Amino acid sequence: MRIAYSLNVLGPADSPIRPGQTEFVPQYYLLENLTVGLVQDDSTSPSGYAPGLAESWKRPSPSVWTFHLRKGLLWSDGTEILPEQIAECLYRIREGNGPHIGSLKLLKRVEFQDSTLRLSFGAPVGPGLLHELSLADAGIVHPKNFAGDWSVVSGPYKILSYMPRRSLMLGKNKKFIGSEDFPETVELLPMSAENLLGFFDTIDIDVIKVPMRVRATHFGPIFERAPQTYAGYPTEIHFLSFSSNSWLVEDLPARTAFAKISQRELQASVSGSFSTEDQFIPEGFRGRLPSKVELSASSEEALRGKAIKIVLSDSYKGLEAAFSKIVAALHALGCNAEIRFVGYSGSSTADGDVRMISFIGNQRDPSGSWRFLFSEDGGLAPFRQRAAAHLNLLALAQPNRETRETLDSLHRAAIAEAFGVPIFVDSSAILASDRVDLSRINRFDMRMRFYEMRWR
Repeated sequence: MRIAYSLNVLGPADSPIRPGQTEFVPQYYLLENLTVGLVQDDSTSPSGYAPGLAESWKRPSPSVWTFHLRKGLLWSDGTEILPEQIAECLYRIREGNGPHIGSLKLLKRVEFQDSTLRLSFGAPVGPGLLHELSLADAGIVHPKNFAGDWSVVSGPYKILSYMPRRSLMLGKNKKFIGSEDFPETVELLPMSAENLLGFFDTIDIDVIKVPMRVRATHFGPIFERAPQTYAGYPTEIHFLSFSSNSWLVEDLPARTAFAKISQRELQASVSGSFSTEDQFIPEGFRGRLPSKVELSASSEEALRGKAIKIVLSDSYKGLEAAFSKIVAALHALGCNAEIRFVGYSGSSTADGDVRMISFIGNQRDPSGSWRFLFSEDGGLAPFRQRAAAHLNLLALAQPNRETRETLDSLHRAAIAEAFGVPIFVDSSAILASDRVDLSRINRFDMRMRFYEMRWR
């Protein structure tokens, strides 16, 4: 199966990824296809989770969880996956800086007897632990993976070959615990601007995931050429994010003035094509606020004499006219503003003051969403210290009224103080050849799980 992919954000050397490397979404998706954790998420299950390496689990006390491992767990080379190896991975995750990890930071010790792992924590840990254990950040990795060798894996695919920015070939792990009818091999091809113009025409391709907003750009004809369009739900929040080294991070009146101007011009522009958005969590997700939050007091005068550089991915070219209006409005206030577009799909926009990024949170667990947004590389990272008091509560105990109120308070602060500026909510589409069955893909998150794709 030939799949278009953002190879440009993968490793430039002999290995495309390192364990725990999930700074960019394509890295996360790749790791999700190479590893499996103790549990897996499952949108069809009432609990939201399904067995992974563990076939069952329970919480015998507030600060203890036990996991009963499946029998006959094997790495892709046929050697046994040992409980000691799982424990070592969990300790390493605890010491790492995974953007989604909170509960596992409280892990004190891992004990095992026969086929049961016992995880003891330094404080009560609730069901949020299961969410963390289902993520790619908590996938169980082989010692070889740390040296860049992914020929031995726990997940559905192993890496057969890699040519940086040109091709990544995956082969099925025939020892994988899950289904056996996913494609034998997957070839990932670069999703460059040139290739986008040729897919489903001069370039043979089976699957490509693109934002719906691409229809408004010169890449739009790809939608008409694709034999299948599998559209997701509108859950992708697009917001303006401030760079850590921008002067705007420390200037609240100027930042909120910029936010008001940006929302006014951008939301007027997108209202005919997308749903405008003023929150970081979309409709239908836990953590959505019941009412609109107003921005804090602003001062347009604070923008006078300052400079703002807006750097955007080419995928936002359809909003160029609206951003030009923002620049004109800033110029009228005596602010030296400029806008620049850079290459499509994953090109760096970090050298500006402001960029537009997108984010899809977790439908059931808003705490995981906020940990990611405020992680070291998250879209709200410059404001981590201001959110620290809220974030420290997120790993603890069973969700209750107090933790929900804490999360809502954090959400309101992020909007009112313009930690970021929500603009609109969009969906993605997976375009595919008529050879592919996509019916197992969850329309809420549209994750690129190659092992959930099938040949017809």
